[in-house]
Amino acid sequence: MLLKLIERKGGKGGALFPFHSRHFELESQMQLFRCYVAVLGVFEVVSIVRLLYLNEPLVQVAPLFVKSKANEDLSSLFATFIGILAVGRFAYAYHFHSSTMKWLMVAIHASEVPFFVATYMRNVLPRRGSMDQGDRLGIEIITAVICLNPLLFALFGGSTRKSTRGGPGVKKTQ
Repeated sequence: MLLKLIERKGGKGGALFPFHSRHFELESQMQLFRCYVAVLGVFEVVSIVRLLYLNEPLVQVAPLFVKSKANEDLSSLFATFIGILAVGRFAYAYHFHSSTMKWLMVAIHASEVPFFVATYMRNVLPRRGSMDQGDRLGIEIITAVICLNPLLFALFGGSTRKSTRGGPGVKKTQ
């Protein structure tokens, strides 16, 4: 009964509440979901800024975590982060000529840089002189590779396949 009323009030297709309309186009749904994804992205960036640049405690930014379990929580979070990197890298290795995958990997690796540089500056730099030389060298090599990865993916990523669609690094066919 309510849906019939909505359709009648909204005119043809029930424009009053388009989600209940049979004529609500897939394109409109996709645009709505696209906005939702963008809002999620903004939410994550705000959390990153709060954690890395405003130095707010993790338990304040993400109340899901508690101080008494911080080490276990951080280990789980780091494992999740590494898992996302691994899935992305395997997907890229499989779809090596995809421009979309190439730029996604550049973005993922670029997002990794601020975290590791901030962690290096906070945890390694102050005690660099007292660290074992082998440990210090290993950490510095890993940090350097992390900082270079976005550039390496951008320069040497395999998106030279011709395509009829546009995008960064894609040659269009005539």
